[in-house]
Formats: sequence, C-alpha cells, structure tokens
Amino acid sequence: MARLARSLDEALAPITDGCMLAVPRETSGVAMAATRALIRRGVKRLHLVALPTSTLQADLLVGAGAVATLETSAVSLGEFGPAPRFNAAILAGAIHMRDATCPRFTCATPPVPLCTRNSRPPKKACHSCRCAACSART
Repeated sequence: MARLARSLDEALAPITDGCMLAVPRETSGVAMAATRALIRRGVKRLHLVALPTSTLQADLLVGAGAVATLETSAVSLGEFGPAPRFNAAILAGAIHMRDATCPRFTCATPPVPLCTRNSRPPKKACHSCRCAACSART
C-alpha cells in the first residue's frame, strides 16, 4: 500500500541529480514550495518536462542551475514578459532545449490539421508547403 509522505522533503527525496521531472502547467497548480525546496537542496542536471508550457517554475529552476535539459514548447512570464533566466540560459547554451511544439503547428501554410494526443502525422504533406516539418512527413 502506498504511504503518504510526512513532509515536503520526504516527498521530494526521490528527486535526485539527473532525474527526469515532469511539472504541470502553471494554471494546473504548480507546487512552488517544492520548487523552492529543490533549489535549496541544490539538485542538478534535471531533465525538466514542462508540457505544454511553463512560467516562473521553469525559470527559477533554470536560473538556479538545476536544469540540464528542458522539454517544452514555451517558457514565458506571460504579461510580465519573457522569462529572463530561461532566455539567458538558451543564449549562453547552458541548457539543452528539446522543442515540444507539435510540428503541425510550426507551418503557417494552411491547412494545418489539429494535432491531438492520439493523432498520427499524415503520411504525405497536407499541402504544398516545403518547410522541414511538412517535408519530414512525406
């Protein structure tokens, strides 16, 4: 039977250097106390999966040097502007970025079919576009 953690530190104990950590979108209730605890503990080399996007949580983890790889489609502070630590890390090459944007949305040439969780890319390009995303599907 599963046992409930008695403290935040006990709940975070399995998250060690080099772990893959998936975090929810900020509107889903981000555990910022856990984020701060991981930063205080000095965890490093995380593979952070923040789908579809992230905001302050990812920016803080990147800024603290906890993230080696970030898999997301965007990190932004919304109306407060770009995420400064994320942008600096990308420009400096300090983290490896794995773009999680659906390739069907990268092409501006209509029609672009809606990508759903269970959909598969079409075998041929859906239009006459020659972008890399569409060419890879042909």
